[in-house]
Amino acid sequence: MSSRPMHRARMHTLACLAAAASVVAAVAVLPTDADAVTARPAPSAATPTVSGPVPGPIPAQSPALGSQVSSITPAALAAFGYTQQEFFVSGMANAYDFTAAPTSDGRWAVAAVPGSQAAYRTRIEVMAPNDKHAFSGTVVVEWDNVTGGFSSLPDFVYDHDQPLEAGDIYVAVTAQFVGVQNAKLNNPKRYGSLVQPGDSYSYDIFSQAGMAVRADYRQLFDGLQPRSVLADGESQSADRLATYVDAFAGRDNVYDGYLLHSRAATGTPLQEAPGTAMVAVGPDGELTPTSLPNGNTGLVDVPVPAIQRIRSDLAQPVLLAQTESDVYGPPNGWLGYGPATQPDSADFRLWEIAGAAHADDCVTNVCASDTGNVASAIARFDDMLNPPSSFGGFLDCDSPINTGQGGYVMEAALAQLARWVETGGVGTGVPANSAPLFAGQHVGEGPNTVAQLDSQGNIIGGVRTPAVDVPVATETGVATNTPLLCVAAGTSTPLTAATLRRLYPTHQEFVTRWVIDTLRLAHEGYLTPRAATNLIAAAARSSNP
Repeated sequence: MSSRPMHRARMHTLACLAAAASVVAAVAVLPTDADAVTARPAPSAATPTVSGPVPGPIPAQSPALGSQVSSITPAALAAFGYTQQEFFVSGMANAYDFTAAPTSDGRWAVAAVPGSQAAYRTRIEVMAPNDKHAFSGTVVVEWDNVTGGFSSLPDFVYDHDQPLEAGDIYVAVTAQFVGVQNAKLNNPKRYGSLVQPGDSYSYDIFSQAGMAVRADYRQLFDGLQPRSVLADGESQSADRLATYVDAFAGRDNVYDGYLLHSRAATGTPLQEAPGTAMVAVGPDGELTPTSLPNGNTGLVDVPVPAIQRIRSDLAQPVLLAQTESDVYGPPNGWLGYGPATQPDSADFRLWEIAGAAHADDCVTNVCASDTGNVASAIARFDDMLNPPSSFGGFLDCDSPINTGQGGYVMEAALAQLARWVETGGVGTGVPANSAPLFAGQHVGEGPNTVAQLDSQGNIIGGVRTPAVDVPVATETGVATNTPLLCVAAGTSTPLTAATLRRLYPTHQEFVTRWVIDTLRLAHEGYLTPRAATNLIAAAARSSNP
């Protein structure tokens, strides 16, 4: 472990994130030397072979969509002083069996000896600061999302302002079969040597990628040694991480903390029999099976429970962030997470984000080019006043999509998870906030729970933002849009001019209420200092009402 003191930008963030004076005092006396915190369990997964960097620019994994819904733009990356490189990692990946039937509490036991083994070679992306002195010591590793049939980084799009401002290194791992196959089909010259033996092996591939981050930092990060390594995943990647956490987090001890965003009530199988690969987004926006086999051979399906919770006996903290779309079940919702809702524990926190949708305007339209400045915040604010119906520029939804501020909350979630780990982790560190659930939502509730709404149609309870506390629109995660993918985008309905005049007789009154709410939420730790500053500036420069 490095003995480098905690980076000053991170220290500033930690102080600003304190939710009460007692927490601020606790942070002030915590050690800043990484060697002084409680020792973490030693990682035990295999270390793969790293090759690269691969010469030439990294091609967009979706040629038709470019980086708009796959990652942030090169200009946004450069604005933060970061450079992107690609590497290949290879080795022998394992698929494992349970030693007993998996239970809903997530306390799963996995065999010590793999059920099968196969060779793999996949790609990882590394986004690192050009200034070595800016490195915070934290590396965030996102599990590529492949629902669209290609590798994408939705959480990097959502929350990149926070890790890039803090000086973190960000790594993306193509762990799944369809992501590798798409890369090979679209660019055989660059990716023809890649091999992914099937998604049953994806969990061990993700462990080994984390080991590469730890062991090969000289090659991957030009000598910058990580102090802590965090895992991140959104949507289908969060489902896979839920299974990874329950089956492998305490077994392999590769990652120091986990951020799961928008997961379903269940995870994904530990092993998958031969069959069809992941669903993918068709040209009409529907989710359809790909024509590719899933790569698995000689394996038998090992299902997980329909209601799967995150185990509560880990040495590593887990923060789960859920939107309205995720919590409330069909026919009005998206993933129906409600029945899997669980209480906070020593190693677990659940945040339910009010006014947020599974795949909103931020991730589909505006945040890929967000450079963390006031202009970017103004663009996001303006979309609340005039919400688009476009989903990523390739689908037109029946109604305007959600333009709430879930992305800002995800920045705070990542910052609080990093603080939790950096100050000692489970038991000794400063944990992430225990947040209120949506009003009327309770642990283990059924899928047909009805959201409780205020007079403007915004949900009551949960982690709040100025968008729902000082609204200019009704922001919900619920939609009946078509095509099907638009259901994940939620709905935004601007308040009428008459309603805005009634709520805010003058522009100054609106700004005052917005500023007070923003500062309160930043003090509570649900907005980062940068986000709060930009949100205040955006409201002040708006013409509302």
